[in-house]
Amino acid sequence: MEQLQIPTFAATDNFQLQNFAKQLESFLQTEHAFVEGGLVVSLNAPFGSGKTTFLQMWANDLNERRKSNLNLPFPLILNAWESDHCGDPLLALISALTKEIPATGAQKEHVSMLREAASDVANFTLSMANNVASKFGVDPMAAGEFAEKKKKVREQSRRGNFSMLDVFEARAAALQRLKYELDALVGGERPKGLILVDELDRCRPDYAVHYLETIKHIFDIPGLIFVLAVDKNQLRCSAKALFGADLNFDEYYRKFAHRNIELPKPTEEGLRALIEKYVTQYVKKEGGRHCMLAIERHHIQGIIEFVMASDLKPRQVQELFRIIGHVLTSSEAKQGELHWAYGVGTILLVVISMTNPSLYRAVGNQNATFEEVGSYLKDALQKPDWWLKVFCTGYLPRKTSEDSPSIYECFRKLNLLEKGMDLEKFQLSLGQIADGWGDHYWHTIPVVFVYDTIESLKSFEP
Repeated sequence: MEQLQIPTFAATDNFQLQNFAKQLESFLQTEHAFVEGGLVVSLNAPFGSGKTTFLQMWANDLNERRKSNLNLPFPLILNAWESDHCGDPLLALISALTKEIPATGAQKEHVSMLREAASDVANFTLSMANNVASKFGVDPMAAGEFAEKKKKVREQSRRGNFSMLDVFEARAAALQRLKYELDALVGGERPKGLILVDELDRCRPDYAVHYLETIKHIFDIPGLIFVLAVDKNQLRCSAKALFGADLNFDEYYRKFAHRNIELPKPTEEGLRALIEKYVTQYVKKEGGRHCMLAIERHHIQGIIEFVMASDLKPRQVQELFRIIGHVLTSSEAKQGELHWAYGVGTILLVVISMTNPSLYRAVGNQNATFEEVGSYLKDALQKPDWWLKVFCTGYLPRKTSEDSPSIYECFRKLNLLEKGMDLEKFQLSLGQIADGWGDHYWHTIPVVFVYDTIESLKSFEP
């Protein structure tokens, strides 16, 4: 089985973010001294902009540099969404942190005591009233089972020797002990730990807010730096779902994040390099998979220009080529047998599905007109005529696609006809494009066939 590639700046940095990582790291090292407690920075970018990949590259780069400089903070990536179902971010954070820190010498004792303190906090939470337990994501039935096991505590409570106030005060003391152990383990004047939190904006609203509150109230100690990689708009929706539409989110979020930093947008050069990489990886060959499309260099350039013009996020670009790769996959024996128009048509439809879903559905239902698709392409591309010819010749049964005057009329309405291009010359150029669909599927519409193939792949769960 092919091993997953570890993202590094050297191998994966299509968007040239290594310099940004260095600048951000330097900023965090300095800014850490100018806040009380731990520093929390919000790294903002929309969904699909490459936040996860950036965090992975940054953490791997930092780990590599720590081999020769242990004064650098250790990086720890936490996927908040993965612990959402567990209900308690405190335990998720402590568990990940204590597993990351080498448990040797004096640290071993502190790690053990930190885990014990976290368990005490959780136990007190379980033994409190059901509404408190529910707040922390614990099933009230579980709290009842825990209380049953703690018969002695309940008996003392009934005799008046032990009240819920006692439990609350004991839990507060346990939290103080927890913070003490945290400070002993990772506290200090210089940053010791860089906690990179990902996918917080995908969590349930109550869990996302509880996660922020845990960082603020429990992990607010010098020596720790948190970087929250989020889509702020999505996090805003989560907070307003919990506190109401009138919430001033920016002021609310400022209580948790000291600074807001934007992840740089991909440069045109970087995005172009990423698309070309995916053309090679997914369309030409990926591992043992071979592409049925006999792709040529000028086709690759056309693909790159079209995807560039579609203004897709990096994650959308990857998803685009993942689907394309599956549609065009074949055995090595059949490699290159698919006529090129099927590949181009697949790319066209997948892009439309991501940028204009209603038009995509209309194409699949055969309700879209040449003019509608032509207008879409004209808005996206400086020279849409080649792509439109591919679409039009594939959107008619093969027998009629070469001599259809309706395509000529569409180009005329959209002002896409070259000067002096009459119907006869246009049909000649159209026939050359139509050959790209080959002589197969005489009684079907090739574009609709491609649409059905894409849809079957979208619904397939391996």
